[in-house]
Amino acid sequence: MAGFNETLQWKFGLIAADNKYLTVEKFGFKVNASATTMKSNQIWTMEGPVSGPSGHESEEDWIYLRSAFDRYLGVDKDGNVTGDSEEKSNTTKFRFMPQGDGQLALMAHNGFFFGGTGDHLSAKSHGPGASALAPTDKWTVHLAMHPQINLRNVRRNTYLHLTKDGAGANVNEEIPWGQDSMITFEFDSATGKYALRMCNNKYLCEDGSLSGERVAKALYTLVFSGTALSFRGEGGKYLAGVAAGRAECRQPKITKDELWLLEDSHPQVNLFNVAREESGRSAVSIRASTEVKANQEDVTDHEIFQMEINRETNKWSFRGNNKKYFSVSGTAVSCTATSKGDSEYFDVEWYGPQIALKACNDKYVMAKPNGQLVANGSDGSAPEARFIFDLINRPILVLRFPFGFVGIKGESKRLECNRSSYEVFVMTHEKGTYHLKSAAGQWWKQDSDGYFTVNGDSPMDFHLELLRHTHFAVRVPAAGNNYLKGEKNGTFKATGTAVDSSTLWEY
Repeated sequence: MAGFNETLQWKFGLIAADNKYLTVEKFGFKVNASATTMKSNQIWTMEGPVSGPSGHESEEDWIYLRSAFDRYLGVDKDGNVTGDSEEKSNTTKFRFMPQGDGQLALMAHNGFFFGGTGDHLSAKSHGPGASALAPTDKWTVHLAMHPQINLRNVRRNTYLHLTKDGAGANVNEEIPWGQDSMITFEFDSATGKYALRMCNNKYLCEDGSLSGERVAKALYTLVFSGTALSFRGEGGKYLAGVAAGRAECRQPKITKDELWLLEDSHPQVNLFNVAREESGRSAVSIRASTEVKANQEDVTDHEIFQMEINRETNKWSFRGNNKKYFSVSGTAVSCTATSKGDSEYFDVEWYGPQIALKACNDKYVMAKPNGQLVANGSDGSAPEARFIFDLINRPILVLRFPFGFVGIKGESKRLECNRSSYEVFVMTHEKGTYHLKSAAGQWWKQDSDGYFTVNGDSPMDFHLELLRHTHFAVRVPAAGNNYLKGEKNGTFKATGTAVDSSTLWEY
């Protein structure tokens, strides 16, 4: 059952009983549970499900755990933990076993539970016949993927989204289109549970209502079922789509109705042709036909386009709500392609709040006087070849850097980019210019020392450049048009003059 976007691979940290993360060391691939924060050495990728080890009747939900060094977690014949296995085998198989308190146990191939603290990890003390597991046999899952995703229900093959009245969520959207289907996962470190934050900054509760606060009835225990996931509410029932697609917890058991898949949330945009701005009919659209025209005054689903990058060439395709892609035939631009080849990819050139698109024929996409788009331009600076670019499906924003998330430091309100937990920011836009503020309503501001804080009384202008898969660079016009640049120590200033790992932000 294919979804609209790619299903995400499970990446997570495992937190031991003493609140330390399961870690693999670079030298010797030794495994311990000693880290206080989740960095690359603490992130594990789940592969599977696979058949159980020989001698086990059950063949469900056995998985492998791969480290950042492409080695597999394992347990030897004596129950000792290993982290240096280059190949998968029976000794590197584990089974996730959810516990009633929201944690999980990891059963190793030998039938014992993998657990412990610090350097004392093994799978030799408690087996499945134990009357009760020790606290050191249980782990808390901390997801390590970027937390902003689309959520697809397995039974319905439709997506969770905010209702039009903003009072609840439904599971009846065929494609995740617009900001209403963007979901933000939030980890609650006190309970090890997760909240689902909708695009209006409210949390989905187990009874189907929304709450402005992360209350107990908005927290869910994650239960893994192969590549799928279930959400168990405070009352022991699981989130599903019920009558008329309403999302709430109804049943105390897991069927396909209670299974969900996480999918990548690609950027979705509105485009407005600069030359046609004065006419008021500049929104690029496929409302009338498969021809692509800049001829609409208002914005509906037909004027939203999903940008999908070719990760090898960094060229972009544009997908419409008809599930098809922009394609160039001769010079004509239509939204008719069901798959992506050279004719469906465009180079995107960034000019502050505007972009230009160069097609496969090495010509710029232009708007004719009637609004029709054609790829026959030789000048990317012409108003007919420029488009205002509005990213519309990140009304709330989480930013991640190679060394952590962007967050707020205490009373100073200074932004840092090496935080272990993230801050959710509100992002607004107007004609290709973006403004950022805290969830409490305070704007991003640059102080006299060049640091950024969240105590501004008025918005500051930013321009975005989408340059890699799930990553953008941020230009700051007030700082000489430099890029926002991060440092390992958390320093966060507009001093970047080139695009590299220090100026790219995962969104």
